[in-house]
Amino acid sequence: MLQRTYKKLCYASVLFVSLISVTLLCAHTSYAAILSISPVSSVVSVGSTISLKVDVDSAGTAINTAGATITFPTDLLEVVSVGDSTSIFSLWVQNPAFSNDAGTVTFTGGLPTPGYAGNNGQIISIVFRAKKKGTASVAVTNGSVLANDGSGTEVLTAKGSAVITINSSAPTKVVAAGALPPLPIITSATDPQQNVWYSGTSASFSWVIPTGVTSIQTLLSKEEDSVPTVMYDNSVSQRTLDDISDGVYFFHLRYMNPVGWGPTATYKVEIDSTPPQNFTLNVQTVGAQNMVVLDAVDAMSGIASYAVKIDGEPPVSVQESSLPDNGQYVLPTQNSGQHSLAVIAYDKAGNHTESDTTFASPAIVPPTIAVSSTSSNAVNCEATSTSCALVVNRNDAITVQGETEYPNTPIGVFVQSSNGETKTYKAMTASDGSYTLVTDPLDAAGTLSVWSQLLFSDGAKSPISDKVAVRVNEGYIVETSRSIIYDLSFALPALLLILAFIYLAYEGWHKFFGLKKRLEKEAQDAVNDVHKSLDIFKDELENQLAKLEDTKNDRELSKKEEKIFRELRLHIDDIDEFIEKKIKRMR
Repeated sequence: MLQRTYKKLCYASVLFVSLISVTLLCAHTSYAAILSISPVSSVVSVGSTISLKVDVDSAGTAINTAGATITFPTDLLEVVSVGDSTSIFSLWVQNPAFSNDAGTVTFTGGLPTPGYAGNNGQIISIVFRAKKKGTASVAVTNGSVLANDGSGTEVLTAKGSAVITINSSAPTKVVAAGALPPLPIITSATDPQQNVWYSGTSASFSWVIPTGVTSIQTLLSKEEDSVPTVMYDNSVSQRTLDDISDGVYFFHLRYMNPVGWGPTATYKVEIDSTPPQNFTLNVQTVGAQNMVVLDAVDAMSGIASYAVKIDGEPPVSVQESSLPDNGQYVLPTQNSGQHSLAVIAYDKAGNHTESDTTFASPAIVPPTIAVSSTSSNAVNCEATSTSCALVVNRNDAITVQGETEYPNTPIGVFVQSSNGETKTYKAMTASDGSYTLVTDPLDAAGTLSVWSQLLFSDGAKSPISDKVAVRVNEGYIVETSRSIIYDLSFALPALLLILAFIYLAYEGWHKFFGLKKRLEKEAQDAVNDVHKSLDIFKDELENQLAKLEDTKNDRELSKKEEKIFRELRLHIDDIDEFIEKKIKRMR
């Protein structure tokens, strides 16, 4: 029984520590990355092909490694090819590979520092062929995305999937006799969204050919209203165009039947494979803060965001749209001294360019502090040091306020009791750097120390403010009672000592005279007992002398007996006189 209980306690301890570790890990990890498959849904016919793209969205976090296993149903789909020509990765630990027997596509790749931080970063493309009618799910079942933070932190938070609906034959559109073909519907596996920039220089387009179509015409041009001119027969339902230069393009498609050419469909493609232009960083110190102008230029798609890294720490993502017109960005406050700064500029297609510099951070200015109370019994203190103490009553709250040189910054207010226990309150400074905070009711009497400190989001802290003393009383009734008790604590012992002395003196006097009487009585009893004993002894001597007297009458005593007789007779009188004297003295 004891052993089972011990094991349960051990398991509970391990579980508790594990939960705490996971909680702390989650509380301190703000990274997030997604491996997705696009397009997420599509429709194909048996025998046709479709191209899917595996992308990574790093959510502003720089990554340098990713790997995954993509699964698909082998009875419905087969892989025709896997490509990485437009991949953001330049290094491969495991080259993209596929198995139509196992129904898997696998890869593990990466790129050097500074890594990749952006949206829709294409890793590989997969071309599937539909084998039979059904609904096929293609999903990332195992995956890993590692941050470019020097520790290889796992940042993958979600894995995507796609659904391919396979029809037994191409959808049939009923075209009335004598009618032109319908408007084509174009989809793209490489560029699934028409108003999003992509860095790949290849573009793949697919469409479904209705019945009755005899020919098609396509064209990729920079003009939105161009007429397609490249002729194909009705067996072509997909086109992939390679080596497309940067720019905005339009893919045009139209069908032809015996009546004539139908309307032209247009699909917009935006391609930007060129990184932003090189830029320089100029850090300026304004007041107590450092600022840098983020003004990188990308001629094609434009700048989307920046990743700002200080001293090699994980980057902070800054959206271009959040910057003011002058591009000025306030750097996170650092401790005083030299720091390194690296900024990565990302364009809207995910291309990037990095620039770095060093800067000196000024010393952090501590906040000011003042305390007050709205209680009518409080004695407010205008000073900001322990030379003046705010006096409040128990269960009163106090207001702590002050000024800082740092707007919109976390600040902590600390209230420490005389036994060293400290309670922490947190607030944010206002846009002008000021702060105001009201504490909980103070539930313990005594002297408190109150101070504040700026707690910057990147871990830096300001020096603490001056400490303010706050004296908490119990209240008028309690304090008056305590004063009375305090006074009585001296008077009562003195009174008790006096009463004790009187009592002991009385008891001593009483016991002294009682003892004297008992001694006199006992002495008198002893005298009486001695007197009686001596009287008996004397009587016995008298009897012996009387016997000697009778003997003397009968015969003549010897000289020795005569001597004893005379001496006894002589001493009997002496004994009697001696006894009487001693008895008188004892009395």
